[in-house]
Amino acid sequence: AASNAQLAAELAATTSVPASRITPAVKEFAVRLKSALSTEDGWQELQHLFKSLRASLDEAVSSEEWGQMVYQNEELCLKYFGNSTPDEIAEQFTRLEEGKTRLDWSEFVDGAISLSATVTLAEALSTVEGEAELRSIFDTIETEDDGRVCLLDWGAFIVRDRDVLARFFGLDADASSRFQAFFMAGRVDTWIIKTFHRLGFNEEDLVTWEDFRVGSCGLATGD
Repeated sequence: AASNAQLAAELAATTSVPASRITPAVKEFAVRLKSALSTEDGWQELQHLFKSLRASLDEAVSSEEWGQMVYQNEELCLKYFGNSTPDEIAEQFTRLEEGKTRLDWSEFVDGAISLSATVTLAEALSTVEGEAELRSIFDTIETEDDGRVCLLDWGAFIVRDRDVLARFFGLDADASSRFQAFFMAGRVDTWIIKTFHRLGFNEEDLVTWEDFRVGSCGLATGD
């Protein structure tokens, strides 16, 4: 049987989850980036860096610009990317927004939060306790006549549940005021939809628990 470390290393987190496997470096990147964005200092540090790179009229930053700038800053590189090369850093950047190579600040934050949530969700589903927790949430949502749940309804439930938002999206009492303000501006709907997309679902899909569990568990098992 594969170890927990092996399972975690096989997590997938691109737009089409079954097509790619997340590496330990990408997993670490997702966790560190989300953690930084939920703090005042981390948000300011990353936003300052991001704004310093904006050279185009659309205020977007390219994956190459991001990779080169971060790699040239040894402290930031080690903080967020470990020993990653500039090419690896640029590749991780494209994972934030469904393969786009240019992002504005909102897209950057949305991608970072949804990528981290995808990793957290997949890891939860790889444990008995985590699966039970998510199943209990799923079972509280009104179903269709055939027992399926619309993911839009699940998303609406998540928006109202602060414990779930804290667990998967980092939106807890310790999150910085800037992070909280971003949520209050309605971004959490975007985070949830992007997380569903990373899991291989559309937000309007009707799914049974088994559909969702099997599809999502592929993240944690590499299936």
